[in-house]
Amino acid sequence: MKDWEHQELSQIFYEDADKIGHILGDAISRLDTEQACECAELRKRTLLEAVYGTTS
Repeated sequence: MKDWEHQELSQIFYEDADKIGHILGDAISRLDTEQACECAELRKRTLLEAVYGTTS
């Protein structure tokens, strides 16, 4: 597998951003707002507390 080239990355960023944004927006809008799992408990504390303050 070869490394990505600047032209390929540029094309994705400039030409496909709108399409990818719509795909992500659609996926996010379909998420269930009721959290039925304990996934949030697995999250680690942020290393950016000095920048953003405490999160809890």
